[in-house]
Amino acid sequence: MDPEKDALDHDRRLNEEELKIIKDIKKHINRLKDNINELETLVEELEEFNSKEMKRPLLREDEYRVFIKILDIQKILHNNIILITQDILRYKILLDQEVF
Repeated sequence: MDPEKDALDHDRRLNEEELKIIKDIKKHINRLKDNINELETLVEELEEFNSKEMKRPLLREDEYRVFIKILDIQKILHNNIILITQDILRYKILLDQEVF
């Protein structure tokens, strides 16, 4: 057994894992961006709804439907943030193994 080769192999495996984690983080960030864009669209829809409602009454069900979508997206955003946090912690664990 060659200790130097073993150390290099170990480092290579850790780097491969780190790259996978970075790819996952980027994927979750892109999902966040998409969901934030969708959320922004829904908030604008609510704003438009309320502006129209100032002129004449509209159905509350429509407003409620949009709000429920907003809550659903908020849940998705929260879950993506948790996934990113978990990935960052996984990366730190690998980094600690590499450094120490």
